[in-house]
Amino acid sequence: MLAYSYDDLSGGNGVGVISLDGSTSAKRLDFAMPTTHSTPDSRAFFYIKNEGASPTFGEPPKRITYFNNDVIRSFDLSRDGKQLVTDRGTANRDMLLIWDVR
Repeated sequence: MLAYSYDDLSGGNGVGVISLDGSTSAKRLDFAMPTTHSTPDSRAFFYIKNEGASPTFGEPPKRITYFNNDVIRSFDLSRDGKQLVTDRGTANRDMLLIWDVR
């Protein structure tokens, strides 16, 4: 199997998975942020899900963190897959309109 990231012209992005021997058709998982890391045995992969539905095929996804206040912006795994480091923070989205400036 080969996993790859995609960004198509219609604005969708995510991860695709295809068999290298052509025995199965490509499957696409639409992520809002296509940051993924494979498990050490390459049988599964980790991805960030801050909100919304979980894309899946095969077995359902398994939640491994329980951060309720912050969003995960990025992450990485140790080589043995036993430790996880995350970059977390708040999502600030304030906008100001300033007019009549001379």
